[in-house]
Amino acid sequence: MNKVIRRLVSFMCALTLVQRTSSDVMMSSMKIERMVKNEESLLQQLKTFIDDQLDRIKIMAQFFADRWLEIHMDNSTTQTELDHPNAIFHVIKHFSEKYGTALGNKLDIFLHFAKRPKDIVVSDEEDIFVSDEEDIFVSDEEDIHTASLALIRLQKLYNLSVSDMINGDYLGFKGPFLTSLDAFEIGLHALEDKDINKSLEWLHASLTKQSDGTYSQWKGEEKLDIATVKAIIGHTYLYFGKVEEAESLDNETKMLNTNHSLVLRVKNALRKTETEEDGAELEERSRYYDNYTKLCRLQSQFYEEPPNDVRLVCRYRETLLPYYRFQEELLSISPFVSLIYKFTTDTESEFFKTAVRNKLERGRTFKGKHRGVVSKGRTGHIAWVDNEDSEIANQVAEKITQVTGFNASRIDYSADAYQVVNYGLAGHYYVHLDAKEDIFERIMTFLIYLSDVEMGGATIFPKVGISVSPQKNMALLWYNYSPAHELDILTEHAGCPVLKGQKWILTKWILPGKSNIFRRRCGLKPNSTQLDIEDNMRRKYRT
Repeated sequence: MNKVIRRLVSFMCALTLVQRTSSDVMMSSMKIERMVKNEESLLQQLKTFIDDQLDRIKIMAQFFADRWLEIHMDNSTTQTELDHPNAIFHVIKHFSEKYGTALGNKLDIFLHFAKRPKDIVVSDEEDIFVSDEEDIFVSDEEDIHTASLALIRLQKLYNLSVSDMINGDYLGFKGPFLTSLDAFEIGLHALEDKDINKSLEWLHASLTKQSDGTYSQWKGEEKLDIATVKAIIGHTYLYFGKVEEAESLDNETKMLNTNHSLVLRVKNALRKTETEEDGAELEERSRYYDNYTKLCRLQSQFYEEPPNDVRLVCRYRETLLPYYRFQEELLSISPFVSLIYKFTTDTESEFFKTAVRNKLERGRTFKGKHRGVVSKGRTGHIAWVDNEDSEIANQVAEKITQVTGFNASRIDYSADAYQVVNYGLAGHYYVHLDAKEDIFERIMTFLIYLSDVEMGGATIFPKVGISVSPQKNMALLWYNYSPAHELDILTEHAGCPVLKGQKWILTKWILPGKSNIFRRRCGLKPNSTQLDIEDNMRRKYRT
């Protein structure tokens, strides 16, 4: 323990003493005289600083010792449990609260320190801060907010009850329970996100679970402040014009101590909430969302209602090389959407996941004229892999070329680099198009699933009624433009929230570069489909 304290003292002093006196001291004789005269006072301040830091160091050292023992004694958290939404929520909350309390405002600086190269050490002795090639992460308050909204997203999209979620039951997928304090915090985050109805559900559930005593706190967890919860619900009722309910709760809590800062935080959140929306627009959005949720809930079923188009068949897709074929299932003719089974091998899929291990960053979207905007509608983390990064990457690009007939290399802007995306807790990407109307680009999307997803995570096309559940090594492809080079709005698609497990996908966008200009011919008729063109090309336009 003494060695730990010595290391931490060195660490804290190094962080603080970097703020030196300004460099203009030596340019002033008065400052030099004052510096000498006041050295005793300076030393007294240094002693006070050291005492303060030693107190903090003792807290940090005790946290280190307790937590080190805890993680080596408790082997109950397995990878299977970390697939459960409640377990993930608890991990995020635990890291944010525990490390945030122990390190305080030094958390960001510590993480920067912990990520230093391996050849930099604190001393010649054994170092407790061991940095390997993997990045080190600690969640923060913003992560708790995001995780809370993720659980609410699962609740709404998969029609889950708050009671089942607190019990750890997600459509039969069982896991750890949520405490009454967890439910309260989720409700508070929902309110700040202007989802008042869901907020009330969670706040009421927190009171119910606290009063019936079924779900006590985790060891060391703060007890739920019932008076504050009731005060918050009362203010929310008042906002909705439910005066009697609000007055009833106010009478209950006026004689009790409430967390006034928390209540004020809620008042400010309610004040910022807009309730007036255009009725027709709201109805249209609601109807569209209903279809979106139905498709996400299908689970391993392509259609809500099976189509009767006889052209939708399973077949062997021929490639540019003779006798080199892939199993294909046509899901839609217009727009053209098809599945290629067993497109990649396990080795190829795992390569891409490993290649981006330390490169993943939050995916961003376009918003009007602004690009690179973090959005609640896209929660995956992305990284890019070039064809030239590995022989495996080149090999997969060549297979894409064989299947599509397009050049999938990056020569002459024929294709984008690979985009690898990882979705975690309730990870999703709301409805969007891959291409634009005013710029002819991304003529084809070739999406490869790098992992299985046990529950959720389907790729859906709401305007066509297609839902595709991820299967490792399977590819999904579609054309973003019609044969007349018009943007096909029917290719609007989305990635449904992941309910169990992780989702990894790999996307290669085919571009209209020089080497792809003449690779695909036009249709023989004005109303030719992409399937017609493929058939014509296969027959070399012989009737």
